[in-house]
Amino acid sequence: WDRRIGAQASGQATFRPTSALSITASGGYQRSDREEQLKWVPNGTMYTDGSLSAGEYDITQSMDESYNGRVTAGILSGFGGWTLRARLATGGQMQKRNAIDIVGDTLLHNTQDLDYARRIAAVDQNTRDQRAIDYSANVAFDFNQKYILDVVYRSDGNSLLPKATRFSSNGRISGAWSMSEEPWWPFASFTLFKPRYSIGTAGNNPPLSAQYELYNRPDGSDRVAKQNMGNINIVPEKVTEQE
Repeated sequence: WDRRIGAQASGQATFRPTSALSITASGGYQRSDREEQLKWVPNGTMYTDGSLSAGEYDITQSMDESYNGRVTAGILSGFGGWTLRARLATGGQMQKRNAIDIVGDTLLHNTQDLDYARRIAAVDQNTRDQRAIDYSANVAFDFNQKYILDVVYRSDGNSLLPKATRFSSNGRISGAWSMSEEPWWPFASFTLFKPRYSIGTAGNNPPLSAQYELYNRPDGSDRVAKQNMGNINIVPEKVTEQE
C-alpha cells in the first residue's frame, strides 16, 4: 500500500504607485506526507529454496516541505521615440525533507505492524535542508520599434554547493534591427525583416553527491572501491550560447 496526503497554498499581490511602476510580491507553501509499505513477508512463507521465512515487514515514511517567495519591480516608460522596459527581481526557496525507513523481522504475529517484530533489523533516515536564492535584472530599450537592445543579468545561490562556489552568475545581451520599418525598405511584400544577434551564458547546478568522495563495497566482497572521485571546489556548469 501507499498512502499520500498533501497541502499547498499560494498568493500574489501587485501594487502600482504610478502608471510606469509596478511591484509584485508572491509566495507559496507546499507539503507532502507519504507512508509506503515496501515489503511484507508473512511468517511461514516458503522461499524458492524450500526454506521458511520468519517474517519481514518494511515501511517508509517521508515528509517534504517547501516555502517560496518572489518580489518583482517593473518599469514601463516612454520618452520621445524611446521605450524603456526594466525589471528587478529576487526570489528564494527553502526545501526540507525528512524520510525514515524501518525494517522489522522475526514476526511474532502475521500482522502488518512493527510492534509484532521481535527485531528491528534496519533503520535508515535521510534528511535534507536546502535553500536557494536568485537575483535578476533586465533592461530593454527600443527606438521607434526599429532598434532594440536587451540586457539580462542573473545570479543564483544554492546552499548545497561549497561556500566558495555557492553563487554563479549568468547574463545575456542581444540586439535587433527592424529593417522593414525603415523608410528606404524596398520590399513591400516583406512586412517584417528583423536581423537579431544574441550572446549569453547559462548553466545548471551539479548534483549534491558530486562534491563528495563515495566508496562502495560489493556484497560478499571485502574490497572497497572508490565510486566517485568528488570535488570540494565543484562549480555550476556554464556554457556560452550565440544565436
